[in-house]
This record gives sequence, structure tokens and C-alpha cells, in this order.
Amino acid sequence: MTNARYVSIPLIILAVFFICSCSQPEPQRDLESFRNDQTALYYFDYHNIGLESTTSIGIDISKLNLDMDMYGTLALMGEIKNNSSSIKSDLVFTLDFLDNRQQPLFSLEYPSRIKYLLPKNTMPFCLYIDQKDKYIDISRVKIGTNYKDLHSQFKGNPVVQQEKYYYEGNYLIIEGQLINLGSVKVEDLLLFCTFYNSKQQVVSVKKCYLPRRELNPQSRQKFELKLLMDAYLPDFTHHDFAVFFKDALEEVY
Repeated sequence: MTNARYVSIPLIILAVFFICSCSQPEPQRDLESFRNDQTALYYFDYHNIGLESTTSIGIDISKLNLDMDMYGTLALMGEIKNNSSSIKSDLVFTLDFLDNRQQPLFSLEYPSRIKYLLPKNTMPFCLYIDQKDKYIDISRVKIGTNYKDLHSQFKGNPVVQQEKYYYEGNYLIIEGQLINLGSVKVEDLLLFCTFYNSKQQVVSVKKCYLPRRELNPQSRQKFELKLLMDAYLPDFTHHDFAVFFKDALEEVY
């Protein structure tokens, strides 16, 4: 039995559409209308976009990866780690997009899917960028975080144990169980599985279905993650599980 919150086992999209017309040629369009046309994505190569993490006290951002899903939407993936001694709450991702002259194009903010990030814990993320009309101008993306410090400690301790995986047809099935080794009931349970490539980049983040989002002390519940092994799943070499929660309020009688 281990108290680690993550269990690793060694273990991947580009859709571009270009429509050519055989009718009479269209009048010459100006540059702005061309950029707003979806056919502009034909000339767009997201592999050339630089990724940069900005410094936040107590927070490290790493394993960054930029990919495009089957719908042609950019997805920025990676991990953040809380290296401080305090719980981080109200996490918000900040993204700044720059052109090839390093001038700002636009900015975005994304609230975190989890409420709390405990000290020394790591959280995966996958942020979708849907401003397709601006893709062609992007040269660099800077990512940072804003947060609040929560000066308390949780007494719950849910961990992943007894993990196994097997193939069933075109599916990879990963099974395991969560055990609350802490002294209090936990709630708002979230379980994510992060997949990495051989370069240690995040290539996919999957949320695991949990029958119950609360767990009493010393209790356990099983989980299962089912992955379709098709052409749209990025190549990966290994994975980790990450558990997030908060202590349940004590009942008063």
C-alpha cells in the first residue's frame, strides 16, 4: 500500500479541410477577409508555435504540449505543480498570444476544473483555444496562473491503488480503486488520468467516472477508465492518476 497520489504504469490530430471551387474565380480578397476564412487554416502549422510558462511563486508549469483535435481546435496541455507549503485555491490559467514580432494578439483566462491544489501535488490541464480566425497569426503562447493561498491542511487522504489494465476489442480498460486513508470524510472527488509521450509531454487528459464523489475514512470505491484506441487518440507511452478532493464538513448533532 502506498500513500502516493499518483500511480504510473508504462504503457495520441490534425484535421485540415481545403475546399477548391471549379466555378468562376472569385475577386481578389483583402488580407483580413482571408484570415477570417477557414481555408486560411490550410497554411497554418501549429508545430511552429512557441510555448512559454511564466513564473508564479510556488507554482511550476511544465510538460507543455500544443495539439489540434479532430475538429481543428487547438488544445494546450501540460501540468502545474504546487511547490509551496500552502493549499492553492481559485486557480485561473492566463494565456497571452503573441505574433512573430512578439507583439500581443489577444489574451484568455480559464478557471481550473479543481477547487484545491494541495502542497507538492500536480494537476494536469487541457485548455481549448477556439479563436480559429486568429490562429494563423500566433507565434508564441505564454501561460501563467493566478490563485489564492488557503492557510489550512486537509485531513482526508484519498489514494489510487490496485491498478490494472487490459484490452477488450478496440478499447484499453484501466481499473483501480480509491481508498481514503485519512481520518475524515472527503467529498468533491475528482480523478484524472494523464497520458504522456516519450518526450514527457502531456498528450491527453481523461476524467475518470466515479460512482460516488465522497468517501468515508478507510472506505474505498472502484473506478474504470475506458479508452477507444482509434486514430484520434495521440500516441502515449505512460500515464499517471491524480486525485482531487476537499474535507467534508463535520456534522453537528
